[in-house]
Amino acid sequence: MAEVSGWIAIGLTIATFFAAIRAPILNRAFGHLKHQLAIHHYLGLGFMVFMTCHLIVLLRDFSDNWSLLFDISDQSLLTGWLAFISEYILVGLAFKKRTDHYRRWRIIHLLTFLGFVIAVLHVHLIIEPRNWPELLLIGIPLGLGFLFFFLASVGPQLRFWGKRYQVDHIHKFNDQIYDLSISPSRSKDRIKVTAGEFIYVRFSGPNFTRMWHPLTVINHPGANAIEMAIKIRGRDTSQLNTLESGSFVQVRGPFGQDIWKTPSPQLWIANGIGVSIFLGGMRSVGCNPRFQAHLMYCEVNKDQLLLQEDMSRFAESKSGFSWQVYLCSGYEFVKTLKEKASFLSNFKTYRVCGHPDFQKSVRQVLIDLGIKRKQIILEGL
Repeated sequence: MAEVSGWIAIGLTIATFFAAIRAPILNRAFGHLKHQLAIHHYLGLGFMVFMTCHLIVLLRDFSDNWSLLFDISDQSLLTGWLAFISEYILVGLAFKKRTDHYRRWRIIHLLTFLGFVIAVLHVHLIIEPRNWPELLLIGIPLGLGFLFFFLASVGPQLRFWGKRYQVDHIHKFNDQIYDLSISPSRSKDRIKVTAGEFIYVRFSGPNFTRMWHPLTVINHPGANAIEMAIKIRGRDTSQLNTLESGSFVQVRGPFGQDIWKTPSPQLWIANGIGVSIFLGGMRSVGCNPRFQAHLMYCEVNKDQLLLQEDMSRFAESKSGFSWQVYLCSGYEFVKTLKEKASFLSNFKTYRVCGHPDFQKSVRQVLIDLGIKRKQIILEGL
């Protein structure tokens, strides 16, 4: 039983590395990157469960002389304890920090992989392989773990990772938001993005880090160029004014899910830059008569409203799209939402995007008003 629980724990660690790989093919397989990352976290939880079972079984088997399990002069026991303690701390830390910036996640992933290597070494010292089948029993898990860890955490930091796109233009919508348009350097590198999907972009140049940024596509689906609205939030986005037309960026994607895969009519609720995910949906409304949506757009300052002229024009020309602006804070908007029970009952799907706290508050109001949880979709990761 101890061997079974130990091997399951190692297998779940490998599966955890696999589920951390951000690739379009996996995004399609799981239905959405956020679903994939949720499974990644559940696998980590399963790993902790079986690792705990492994220790409990050993304590039961050695109940007559527990001191044998704590003889760290035995290298197989020392590596076992090192793997157990380090992985337990790191997985717990990963759950606590799961909403942190990915830059911190890279360190956690690296340390978790080192703990995994120690666990495999622990198995190697216990088995003491003397033939090819036994060597493969050690080598295959180690090889798969290294491959998946490389694809999830190391490979994306390489300069050539992703597809090369060229900057067409960049200008400011307002003092906080940039409009960036990019096109593929080669036709075979073109990424087809549907309404509601996003891409990862890494900027090139001495002023930028090697971090990948999730950015929502706001132009009409099917266009050759990709247009994005980017809010100034960190080191890279604050340097966008140094990005020049003709320079290059690396792109990966698409990720997310087509907005129109869920039933229509839809209610879109956006706070601030969260409206960007719905702009591609707005521009695709006329592509199919069954596409119908109403946008509730909350923004504190009128000067920060994004593409309001485009929205007004689309609302006038497309019978399937309408919108309304709410110039107030997210907190005030949530209070207003509570008074619209009759209006809110007219939709089949409710999509919410904005600050995480705003999304959670809106979801709770919708549930309190009788909307089923499965009808509500919170955007983002």
